[in-house]
Amino acid sequence: MKNTIFSKNGISKNRSSLKMKLKILIVDDKIANLIALEKVLVEQDVDFIRAMSGEEALMMVTENEFALALIDVQMPLMDGFETVEIMRQDIKTQHLSVIFVSAIYSENYYKIKGIEVGAVDFITKPIVPKILQGKVRVFLELYEQRKQLEEQNQALLSAISERQQAENKLKQHQEHLEKLVEERTAELVLTNKHLIQAKEEAESANRLKSEFLANMSHEVRTPLNAVIGFSSILAAQTTDNKQKGNINFIQEAGESLLTLINDILDLSMIEAGLLEIQYEQVKPQVIFTELQQIFNIEIAEKNLEFMMEIDKSLPPTLTLDKIRLRQVLLNLIGNAIKFTDSGYIKLCANKIDTEDDHSEMGLIIAVEDSGIGIPADQQTLIFESFKQLDGQSTRKHGGTGLGLTITKRLVEMMNGHISVESRPSKGSRFEIVLHKVKVAATLLDVTQDDTFELNNIVFEKVRVLVVDDIEFNRDLIKEYLSQINLEVICAKSGQEALLFAKEYDPALILMDILMPEMNGYEATKHLKGNPNTADIPVIALTASASVEKKAKTHDFDGYLSKPVNVSELLSELSRYLKYTKKAIADASYVMNVDNTLNPEEIANFPELQNKFKQKVMPIWKKTGVGIQPEIIAKLAEKMIELGNEYNVPAFIHYGKPLLESTQTFDIAHILKAIKRFPVLVEPLMVVTTRS
Repeated sequence: MKNTIFSKNGISKNRSSLKMKLKILIVDDKIANLIALEKVLVEQDVDFIRAMSGEEALMMVTENEFALALIDVQMPLMDGFETVEIMRQDIKTQHLSVIFVSAIYSENYYKIKGIEVGAVDFITKPIVPKILQGKVRVFLELYEQRKQLEEQNQALLSAISERQQAENKLKQHQEHLEKLVEERTAELVLTNKHLIQAKEEAESANRLKSEFLANMSHEVRTPLNAVIGFSSILAAQTTDNKQKGNINFIQEAGESLLTLINDILDLSMIEAGLLEIQYEQVKPQVIFTELQQIFNIEIAEKNLEFMMEIDKSLPPTLTLDKIRLRQVLLNLIGNAIKFTDSGYIKLCANKIDTEDDHSEMGLIIAVEDSGIGIPADQQTLIFESFKQLDGQSTRKHGGTGLGLTITKRLVEMMNGHISVESRPSKGSRFEIVLHKVKVAATLLDVTQDDTFELNNIVFEKVRVLVVDDIEFNRDLIKEYLSQINLEVICAKSGQEALLFAKEYDPALILMDILMPEMNGYEATKHLKGNPNTADIPVIALTASASVEKKAKTHDFDGYLSKPVNVSELLSELSRYLKYTKKAIADASYVMNVDNTLNPEEIANFPELQNKFKQKVMPIWKKTGVGIQPEIIAKLAEKMIELGNEYNVPAFIHYGKPLLESTQTFDIAHILKAIKRFPVLVEPLMVVTTRS
């Protein structure tokens, strides 16, 4: 039971005549909901009495007099409606004001049902605090007025035999109070009408927002799919260096625009309730190591020290959303490096044991730096949308001001919170605390992103049906698939897809979702309902953020989002189409031969350092945005060039198979080579930073 004081709205000034605090009965089978109601009504000068079931509530009303009851509808054994019906049969509680509180959104049935059993109001969850506070305040006032009326009536009736005049005054006063009650009741009815109207307007606005999100996602990401995809293909086919440079600018601009759009869509999806956390078994140490490798070159360039302090007792496998946790840490570490010119970056991870349940734990992850710091008056501001530090150079540091906003929202969705401690010119520490993280019962054998071998894969010659109402989307996918020995048939509508599937019997179908007349959902439903086409795998393709979840739960065998990632496309195809492996002797050989860099054995090493920094590092930075064959090829060419010029076999052995991989579209080897690059050049970077 929790007692609090309320005096803002004049209730307490009438309370003295009652000689004791009013009591509110709150009934809900979940303790968290009871606590939440008390917190919302914390300013009321009342005593709260809890009941966690209808039966317990009936016992409470026999022992106490309540001014108001807030009762949940959905409870086991005895629901809220049945509880109130029984209360109305008792003379002591037949006039008790009851407000139903429920998460049920069916507008008419439950409200009518609540009124029929005797409730005075019906509030749906999630509760709007000010609305609930206002309604409770009105009913408490009505209760006090009724109690006052009863007391005054009793006093006047006891003296009726002595003074007839008192009876007349009582009558006048009673009429006045009844009129006041009618007026307040009319005001309450009007208020309810306004609240219902406001709720309908809010729901309509939310629907419009969701529609806008879907349309913007589809309309913007669709042309970006063509810009990024065709520029990548064009760059691979272009030999003129000037033209390649121009194409690179197009790709960089497209990737930057895609990053901005994804940030805006992530934030919009979170606000619209469309983004969900997907839990899986994850090895946190693997994530931490990947992050260190990702930022290794950038940290070395700025001559920073990267430290990891991981609690040795941290369980090897936890249940987390790997993608969202990685997104959060990428943003925090990226920011730390961006705003730190000297000193260190530190990644820490510790666990918080729970006494009662060893299958769960708390997880603390912190990113600390010795950078420019954040003034105290701006430490809350940085988590707001499109907000950046006062005086921060956007030209120097870049960014849209959305990163920390999305980070905070994602952490909260993962049942956690984020905080910051910082001092200007001393550095910052961002700390994430995740609550009730489940410890995996069995260890998950987490491998790298090569669960199947793409290295030197050639698909068997089969037909693939590509369905999309936009021509350049069809042409882009056709261009990709034609390079890997697949025959491509294109359909521009759902109806045409049904005809072509029957006529050509494809081995797999790539199906766009948002199409006019017959969309991808309907076309796939027809295909799966036809015995002749039911066994054909159908992979969904969409650029719309709002239909991603829906696509995963329908009849599709797989799902890909636009802009299409080539590696993900090939990975999805390999699940359903047969393939064989080519053997490339050079590629397998160089992984085990002379792949180390010994500065002491290299003549003119300082000169090599300078050329490496000028010619290779600018290209390497561009490899962080997707797999772009022309950029990877340029990186390989520069490594071979420097290897021949300065007699560095490690560079040659690294560059030749990498260059061949870009020509044979060997995604697996490209990924492995990119991962090896920081390790290969680490001695060079260490010497560079000390020189």
